[in-house]
Amino acid sequence: CVDSPPTTTPGPTTRPPPTTTEKPTTTPKPTTTARPTTATPRNCWACPTCTCDNPPSMDNFFLPYPGDCHKYYECIYEGTDSECPWSSVGYTCDDWVFNPNQASCVSPEISDIEC
Repeated sequence: CVDSPPTTTPGPTTRPPPTTTEKPTTTPKPTTTARPTTATPRNCWACPTCTCDNPPSMDNFFLPYPGDCHKYYECIYEGTDSECPWSSVGYTCDDWVFNPNQASCVSPEISDIEC
């Protein structure tokens, strides 16, 4: 029998746990858009010819919509609005017709308004 040198079993090797480094995060800065120095005035009227020329001294009066007897518009005064102190808002009477003498929608059967 031949003597062999003693063998040693290597001990367990331990590796340090892997380290992870998080990437730094940056929050993007918000972008701002400059407002234009000149603005297009807003449309103050319900239709191009639905103006409130020579308005009476009172607020909220109704006028026939040009070219359509089933519609009308209301003139509204808002003195604190520098762009549109007078404006108009359009309405419809549906199947009825607008009677400017009564400032209301009436049945076409009892109206003398022709469409």
